[in-house]
Amino acid sequence: MSEIKTIQLPKHTLVCKQGNSSKHLYLIVTGEVLICIMKNSAVTPISYLGPGEFIGEFSFLDNQDRSANVITTRESQLIKINQTIIKKKFPSWLFIIAKRLSANLRNLDNVINLKGLKKKSDSSLVPLTIDEQRFFYQLIQNDT
Repeated sequence: MSEIKTIQLPKHTLVCKQGNSSKHLYLIVTGEVLICIMKNSAVTPISYLGPGEFIGEFSFLDNQDRSANVITTRESQLIKINQTIIKKKFPSWLFIIAKRLSANLRNLDNVINLKGLKKKSDSSLVPLTIDEQRFFYQLIQNDT
């Protein structure tokens, strides 16, 4: 398997599924993705990411399952980076530090998921409509 592969994805493609064990890192070249979590049947948007941003860095660094779903909201071009090959190119101490930082961020992520985050009005992340939640829920559930 090659280290780095460019992939073209249509709108509404599930890139990463919450709970999956995939360990690839992705760099967004063009397009946009929605980062969301699913609790029961509720789909909660966390963030929208665009060109120059990474997806899947937690799992890539710490070998834990995916913490969120990632869905393309536009046609997108991503660079898929293979964890196994890349890890061989960096010193082990670097991944030890990165794994620890990732664990700290995951802990904070879990606290936010359990207790919520109180913040002032944030118009940049609008909640999904019921129809959008239903659509994304079905998209995530149908990808098995």
